Amino acid sequence: MVPQRTRRFACRVGLLLTAAAVAAPPLAAQAPMLPENVAAHVVTLDQSVSWALQNNPDLAVFRQQRGIATAGIVIAKTYPFNPVWGSAVLGVIPPPGGDVSNRVFNQHTLTQDIELHGQAKIRREVAGAALSRVEWEIVRQEQMLAVLTVRAFHGSIYQQEKLRVLDDAIGLQEETSKKVKQLVAQGIRLKAADFMLARSDELEARSQRGSRQTQAVMARHELRRVMGVQNEVVEISGKLTNATPAGAAEPWTQLALQKRADLQAMHMAYVEAEQRERLEIANRFGNPQVGVKTEYNESGVTFVGPTIQFAVPVFNAKRGEILQRQAEKAKVLLEMQRIEIQINQEVQAALDRLREAKKWVGSLENDILPTLRRTMEDFDKLFAQGEVDVLRLIDVRRRYLRSRDSYLDALWELHQARADLAAAVGDFTLATEDLPVCAKLGTPE
Repeated sequence: MVPQRTRRFACRVGLLLTAAAVAAPPLAAQAPMLPENVAAHVVTLDQSVSWALQNNPDLAVFRQQRGIATAGIVIAKTYPFNPVWGSAVLGVIPPPGGDVSNRVFNQHTLTQDIELHGQAKIRREVAGAALSRVEWEIVRQEQMLAVLTVRAFHGSIYQQEKLRVLDDAIGLQEETSKKVKQLVAQGIRLKAADFMLARSDELEARSQRGSRQTQAVMARHELRRVMGVQNEVVEISGKLTNATPAGAAEPWTQLALQKRADLQAMHMAYVEAEQRERLEIANRFGNPQVGVKTEYNESGVTFVGPTIQFAVPVFNAKRGEILQRQAEKAKVLLEMQRIEIQINQEVQAALDRLREAKKWVGSLENDILPTLRRTMEDFDKLFAQGEVDVLRLIDVRRRYLRSRDSYLDALWELHQARADLAAAVGDFTLATEDLPVCAKLGTPE
């Protein structure tokens, strides 16, 4: 299938930066969002994505492909052949006894290669398709970087929240230890072993904090790496939410076929390969050389007239080169089909992961956490009344804290599934805190 509608997708490129800068000037012209004279700066998710798109060094390197492709436009508009001037000046040596009227023989030729098969137009079309392909490839890199930034941002929040839950666990165990210590000191119901048990549980929770703190620090630096931050100290502001996009796989797949920049890049690569094949066919017989030739011979006679030269394609009619271009075109077409299949698979996988993550979050929010919270509160009352021992109290509190930890894992899995869907569709806003209206309504249009 020859892609005829690729140019219509160019207007959709601007959707990539919707959440980061709705009505802002081009990213390259924006002022940095992190002032140099500020030691710490709190950034939101949208600001992080915008900053990454401006300052990520890998993306900056990749964007230089645009300059190379733009130079290709200039090359294509420039006629590739310069006129050729040839001169021969020979001294004339007559034979013994002979005489000539001119002792300096002159011959001058000016020729020019002429393209007869519209190669100039084809070259411009090749260069234009190559530039469009590069633009789409840059958009794809921006899409991928935006999703990667969203993942890193949520990963940093996730690690911070995990650390906060652990601190809550330590605080809760400290409270338990204090209560038990007081009761032991008063000689009411409890023995020293009960305090030792509560204290060991507190120390166990404290022993986990170093590892958790390290993971939080590494997650923050991963976000800094993606954003391209160097000396600035970046603090983030955000939370893990339970919002999820809705809709069946088919509408999301159709949206992905329109928005995925790598598919549009393959469309333009097909156009480029098709035009290269045309150019090879146009060049298969070579170009004639036309010009003018003058000659002033030894007898003083001047000759002036046109000249023409052309190759005779007897041994080489560029058949191999043409076959190469046809194979390249077929390869691009297969690559397009591969991406379309991959889009369908990625969308389906993301939606399945999203559905299961949503069930997990809903189960924890609506059933497990409320039940365990009430159980813990009831056990606190029973412990105060002396009806349960320390071991059971600690066990109930552990279960509640582990469930809170699992809830964070469920939210993290939900956000990862949203990021998968955003990458599959080619719209990073699906992974941000505020879902687009179409995603909230379940009508991806």
